[in-house]
Amino acid sequence: MPSRRVFSFIAAVWLCSCPAFADSDPQQTPAPTGWAQAQLGMSLEEFRQAYPGSQELPPLPDAKGDGRGRRFVVWKANDNILPGPVDLEFRFWNGRLWMILVYANDLPAHEMQAALERRFGPPPISGEKPSWLWPSTKLVSEPAKRWLAIFDRRLASQVQEATFAPSPIPQRHRNRK
Repeated sequence: MPSRRVFSFIAAVWLCSCPAFADSDPQQTPAPTGWAQAQLGMSLEEFRQAYPGSQELPPLPDAKGDGRGRRFVVWKANDNILPGPVDLEFRFWNGRLWMILVYANDLPAHEMQAALERRFGPPPISGEKPSWLWPSTKLVSEPAKRWLAIFDRRLASQVQEATFAPSPIPQRHRNRK
């Protein structure tokens, strides 16, 4: 069975090579800095002021199990990009907002795609998961499943490093052959 280090390396390479995560030319339209009232990188305290009625969800586990990842949801929110109410999930890492997931529930796929293209231009990465890329932000969507994610690329790198980093080898196993 491959070691955890090999698995971590393979997983990281796979994520970086996926169309939804691969780098391409940055978009020419201005990068979004958040969604609705939330701004990527904002603190948990700033978020709670903007969304006092948000509901905290169970935390997402991370590789070390230390609970640095927290998430909140706002049901049936209105935003200025997609028509109709959407559900918003906000993910925090070390107290900073790094990802916003938007669930467009009843919005037909073609309307969601059209609304995103009106706001951000044509996606440089097309297919089942159209994606837009800027130097500091990335937006990945899957209109057929009515969701999109917008995230801060710098903070996402920290999450990826912590999640896929191999655990240190315990002292008792270091000298074994």
